[in-house]
Amino acid sequence: VGSRQVEPEVHRFCAEIARSAVDADYRVVSGGAMGCDRAALDAAGRHGGHTFLVAPHGLDRLDSPIPEGQIVVSLCEPQEPFSTGRAMERNALIYAAGRITVVAEARFRGGGTWHGAVSAIRRGLTHILVREPEPGEKDEVVRGARALVALGAKPIQHPSELTTSIDTGFADFSLFGALRVG
Repeated sequence: VGSRQVEPEVHRFCAEIARSAVDADYRVVSGGAMGCDRAALDAAGRHGGHTFLVAPHGLDRLDSPIPEGQIVVSLCEPQEPFSTGRAMERNALIYAAGRITVVAEARFRGGGTWHGAVSAIRRGLTHILVREPEPGEKDEVVRGARALVALGAKPIQHPSELTTSIDTGFADFSLFGALRVG
């Protein structure tokens, strides 16, 4: 999960995380928003992975056909349009859908990613891995990552650390368990 408008290196990080998850036989869960969510969803699909999209609107409002290997769910009525409130509700389901959620970028005290991650940590919905920002990144992103770590998230520097975190880093206490394929 993460911001909608991200730098190319964050976009690449999201795609690499998704490929690492697919290689470890995990399904990628996403809200499908542009930016981090879409980068992970698209990379997982191109890499032959299975994806789980939680739409922030009714299923009759999908822009394109559902690709093979993708599950799409919504909390909304079929014709319901996008709303910020519904997107925030759906974020809780995204965080709860697996053992680990990777936060690629969250602005300190701002936006749905920040609020969703803080809520997930406090409610024990999932374990949070947060990408360590590179030198020179925006102050609000650096502060967001540091604050999430202070609340209990685990920092991650490289996508290759994902499988180690899945295998050894956490006990499994999520709402639905891991979405493992196979």
